[in-house]
Amino acid sequence: MSQAPPVRMHFGRASTHAGVLLGLGFVNLALLLALGLHGAQAISLAGLALLDCLFFFLALWQWRLWPGGSLAWDGSAWRWSLWAQDEACQVHWAVALPGFSVLRLSAGNGEVQWLLTGPALEQETQWIALRRALVAAGAQGHGISLGRIRV
Repeated sequence: MSQAPPVRMHFGRASTHAGVLLGLGFVNLALLLALGLHGAQAISLAGLALLDCLFFFLALWQWRLWPGGSLAWDGSAWRWSLWAQDEACQVHWAVALPGFSVLRLSAGNGEVQWLLTGPALEQETQWIALRRALVAAGAQGHGISLGRIRV
């Protein structure tokens, strides 16, 4: 196993996601308005509006619950900042695609955290370093791997 330099990458809620949710909510309401102007039945519009609001607030609630933390490789072990600092965790690649990866973190106490990683513009260098550390640490796992992983 080759040695990769230490790396830390932040994960968490992005304001972009909230903006997308808000935009989709407005698009749905505009579609409901258009249906109403074209003579759709009031009961079907009320049902669609209720479903639209339900899904919008459910998505917003899920966004608020999204964990924010840092995944760090110190050269010998992985650490997830939301768990105890002295406890190392194991990282497994669940999905490895050229543009993004899904990681499964597992702690010794059985706690599991799933992370979606990708080359965000503000963290491009950390993304490349994270992939190098994953390969060096042997975090391939038994998941889906499409394409060749470039480090």
